[in-house]
Amino acid sequence: MAKELDAILDQPEASQAINCTSPDGSVSYLQQIITPIYETLAAEAAGNNNGKAAHSAWRNYDDFNEYFWSPSCFDHLGWPMKSDSSFLRKPKKRKRTGKSSFVEHRTYLHLYRSFHRLWIFLFLMFQGLTIIAFHKGRINLDTFKVVLSVGPAFFMLNFIESCLDVLLMYGAYKTARGFALSRLLIRLAWFGVVSAFIMYLYLKLLDEKNSRSSDSTYFRIYILVLGVYVGIRVTFALLVKIPACHSLSNLSDRLPFFQFFKWIYQERYFVGRGLYEKTSDYCRYVAFWLVIFASKYTFAYYLQIKPLVEPTNVIVELNNLQYSWHDLVSKGNRNALTVLSLWAPVFAIYLMDIHIWYTILSALIGGLLGARARLGELRSIQMLQKRFESFPEAFVKNLVSSQARRMPQHRQYVQEPQDVNKANAATFAPFWNEIIKSLREEDYISNREMDLLSMPSNSGSLRLVQWPLFLLSSKIPYAIELAGACEDTQADLWNRISRDEYMAYAAQECYYNTKNILQSIVDEGEGRLWVERLFREINNSISEGSLVVTVSLKKLQLVASRLNALTGLLTRNESPELARGAAKAVYDLYDVVTHDFLTPNLSEFFDTWNILAKARHEGRLFSRIVWPTNLQLKEQIKRLHLLLTVKDSAANIPKNLEARRRLEFFTNSLFMNMPVAKPVSEMMPFSVFTPYYSETVLYSLSELRVENEDGISTLFYLQKIFPDEWENFLERIGRGESTAESLQDSSSDTLELRFWASYRGQTLARTVRGMMYYRRSLMLQDYLERRCVGGIEDGYSGSDLVNTEGFEFSSDSRAQADLKFTYVVSCQIYGQQKQKKAPEAADIALLMQRNEALRVAFIHVEETPLPDGKVSKEFYSKLVKADVHGKDQEIFSVKLPGDPKLGEGKPENQNHAIIFTRGEAIQTIDMNQDNYLEEAMKMRNLLEEFKGNHGIRPATILGLREHVFTGSVSSLAWFMSKQETSFVTLGQRVLAYPLKVRMHYGHPDVFDRLFHVTRGGISKASRVINISEDIFAGFNSTLRQGNITHHEYIQVGKGRDVGLNQIALFEGKVAGGNGEQVLSRDVYRLGQLFDFFRMLSFFFTTVGYYVCTMMTVLTVYIFLYGRVYLALSGLDSAISRQAKMMGNTALDAALNAQFLVQIGVFTAVPMVMGFILELGLLKAVFSFIIMQLQLCSVFFTFSLGTRTHYFGRTILHGGAKVKPPLLIRFVKAYP
Repeated sequence: MAKELDAILDQPEASQAINCTSPDGSVSYLQQIITPIYETLAAEAAGNNNGKAAHSAWRNYDDFNEYFWSPSCFDHLGWPMKSDSSFLRKPKKRKRTGKSSFVEHRTYLHLYRSFHRLWIFLFLMFQGLTIIAFHKGRINLDTFKVVLSVGPAFFMLNFIESCLDVLLMYGAYKTARGFALSRLLIRLAWFGVVSAFIMYLYLKLLDEKNSRSSDSTYFRIYILVLGVYVGIRVTFALLVKIPACHSLSNLSDRLPFFQFFKWIYQERYFVGRGLYEKTSDYCRYVAFWLVIFASKYTFAYYLQIKPLVEPTNVIVELNNLQYSWHDLVSKGNRNALTVLSLWAPVFAIYLMDIHIWYTILSALIGGLLGARARLGELRSIQMLQKRFESFPEAFVKNLVSSQARRMPQHRQYVQEPQDVNKANAATFAPFWNEIIKSLREEDYISNREMDLLSMPSNSGSLRLVQWPLFLLSSKIPYAIELAGACEDTQADLWNRISRDEYMAYAAQECYYNTKNILQSIVDEGEGRLWVERLFREINNSISEGSLVVTVSLKKLQLVASRLNALTGLLTRNESPELARGAAKAVYDLYDVVTHDFLTPNLSEFFDTWNILAKARHEGRLFSRIVWPTNLQLKEQIKRLHLLLTVKDSAANIPKNLEARRRLEFFTNSLFMNMPVAKPVSEMMPFSVFTPYYSETVLYSLSELRVENEDGISTLFYLQKIFPDEWENFLERIGRGESTAESLQDSSSDTLELRFWASYRGQTLARTVRGMMYYRRSLMLQDYLERRCVGGIEDGYSGSDLVNTEGFEFSSDSRAQADLKFTYVVSCQIYGQQKQKKAPEAADIALLMQRNEALRVAFIHVEETPLPDGKVSKEFYSKLVKADVHGKDQEIFSVKLPGDPKLGEGKPENQNHAIIFTRGEAIQTIDMNQDNYLEEAMKMRNLLEEFKGNHGIRPATILGLREHVFTGSVSSLAWFMSKQETSFVTLGQRVLAYPLKVRMHYGHPDVFDRLFHVTRGGISKASRVINISEDIFAGFNSTLRQGNITHHEYIQVGKGRDVGLNQIALFEGKVAGGNGEQVLSRDVYRLGQLFDFFRMLSFFFTTVGYYVCTMMTVLTVYIFLYGRVYLALSGLDSAISRQAKMMGNTALDAALNAQFLVQIGVFTAVPMVMGFILELGLLKAVFSFIIMQLQLCSVFFTFSLGTRTHYFGRTILHGGAKVKPPLLIRFVKAYP
């Protein structure tokens, strides 16, 4: 095929591919190549009995893919492709083509086979420590000889693993590569022979030891054999697993001897080569596990094994125990069942407590890493207020591109600190105001709060930085009180005011704004002269330090009241009556300032000033003012009025907790390490991708009004749990105190009501709104960058450069944003919904009309009647958008070989539409997620991480932090959100660094699109086995030498389950997915190919977590059944009596070792650490206590049992199912 293609390319004119020609003469690669493979795959998929058949009974996507890993595939298929090839053979009864190289048999034995190194290590360490404990801790030659029994045990355990390799390959013997099968047989024979030989030597060694002869021949031979074997294994381990030895490993590949033994030691695959990290990273995660081992085995030896040695010896020697029944096993057999009842729970805890030690250490390391990354520095609105002055500089440093920094504000002043701060504030202001505007559009804040939170443009001539009013609120009234009570000098008064730096800013701004406003509205000669002379006198007094002598500060409150009256009038729209009132207000201000505020000397001077006196007597003084029309002047007047009147505490703004959380996280993230943003024109283009099936797009009015059995409607419930947001919504649409029923009179208000409710549920409308913030942020950033590049040369003034009004309508910015950002929603059955005229189709069309950049991909089916009465179906992948008339406009249409849904629905939905994405990166988003404008502004920084240094390989998946926004709905939802938050923050942080085993867990992750599209895609779709399709994307990326990182300076919203039934379904789906992972080839290969310590990290953070969960439950059963046996057999009381007679307290204590079962409480450490890091110690303690009082322990116990049930059942019997995507029905959140 390659040769034919090369020949076609060499020709001067394109010609048809001869080997793709059908019998009718047409040329179609789809029909001749793709369709035969598809038909075979569809026939295999049809044999899975809707996911109920055994995995070994049919070939899945992986089997078809791995067929092409060997060059022999070309010999079997040929070119042109042979239709009678065994690969293309469709299954018929018992005649079928076997699996390619791996068979997913349903058995727990996969756990041992995939992670045999872990189990061998645990068994041998337990054996060794137990032997040492029974020898009373004495390390001598006799003890050493007994400890050497780990040698035969090691080879026997490896022999068992080799047997499992052969056994679990059943079903692939005929189709597997010959080299793979020969390796299995060689390993089986090798470990079988060596196990027998080592066992023979060790038995001879024991004979020598027991005979007490001086001859130690077998001991020396045994040590020599083990030493040689250990030396060879260590050598190959260094060559294959240790990063620093890989160059030597590559050189040794030239020697056949080394090639053979490396092949025996580790199978070679098409994937999984080069699974190593740089030496420094390797040392970090090795040190991590060495600390865990030191802790675990210290605990195991001194608190688990050693305390049982003496009781075991005593129980074995007790011969006169009275049994309550006739025991055939223990009686006369040294009380074997009694000893087993004693040791079984301890051994079970020994196997699973390594996960507890991992949990504790990962919580500590994660907390330190989070503190180092500056997480949780701003955890309250008070902290935000104190640090606000540093935000502009941090914002400009990280989130503003080099182009936008070249603003005239940065060039027109001398680069003094005050001027630099002013320039940074001018750059920061439009972005901050757009964030505040988005909070208002989402109804998290009111109009008044928006005014208080908004920041002046800082583009005027005033060199003082103007801060948002919520920082300056109540500062002027308090400063006036300080001034009125001042008995000291001007310097002392200013020192008092300057103790609060925002009060100093407010005082200066109030003074300069008053001067500017009066000069702007008073244009007549006499009045203007008074204003200029007044401020000249005051400025001179300030410069001389004699302000307290020049004016009467006790009258400052009276001046402020007159000024407040004037600004209150000027903030309204002009009218003749208001103009007369404003003129009178100016005159009143003049009268108070001249006769009450100024000293008698200055007051007499203004009264006797001839020009003023004449104008006053003639009634011309301040008889007419110039009504403000300039936008900048209007902003100053409104701001001065609010400075004088607002007395709210900054701690109460904003009131909404979600608005606070978002602002706190955003401002905190400005101080975290992130790459510098590139200009929009130079940034990496990316796409966002959301799969959708039939979930709610937009709540209908009937859905909002329908009442449940308690008479509560969804809308009523939303109004009650979001009361402030409901009031803000009514204020935004101008309906004041209207009720929900009155809104139905207007179609536009009804639509806004539907959107308001939908934005508070887990709907597609909420997700689309959030993802479209990317486009909005790019338009804003590009709009300002374009103005900054042109600058004054293009006729823009300083105020124009930061004026963002109408940026959404800039054709250039819209075009640039569309070049860099694409949003595709894969609505698989949208075509069917349109044909049925389903409400979901109309709602999706409405979303496309409201979001012009939204693209919808779907499967289109064309049916053609045939002469025989049957119907021929043709399938197409189509991409549409809304045209100017609101109709669907087709952009692309791709013919498919058949129905693309052969495997799991969600990954198939993603796979058919991924071809419509563009750019170098792709973000996968579920339809129950959300995004925020302030976080979208950091996307440029995040994409630069692909070019950053993250080890020996560039990043291929960028992990993102998730915020669970459903925690406030119910107590169960709160528990679930805290558990999830701990996992997606602290847990993922440690997995990415230092453990280097983070996979793809959360759907906000950003993929290197080119890397993954050319290496198997982002979604494995085989039925049932890939039910947890997200993590398999991480497996695939890692096996193909990818690098997965995690970044917490950016977050995406995520909805979670809110009711007990929903939580149980979700836990069952995840646990079932992990059960399927146990059977998968990806987990097997990673378990085999990772070095030992990285394999430990991988195991205990994926399927091992569920194994340990299951072990926790089994340990309780083992302990309880052991206690039941001792109680019913009468041995419990009998041994207790013997212990009292013998005075053996250790024996009695051994029978009451239930404290070991209770160590699982330490698994809550990561959640507590996350609380402390991000909430502070006091809030963390308070939250944890509240959770305990709400019986969270009961919930987590229920969750643990649910996971255990579904995990174990899935491994043995299957049955894992995709839980339907969640829809929040708030009225059903509580029983």
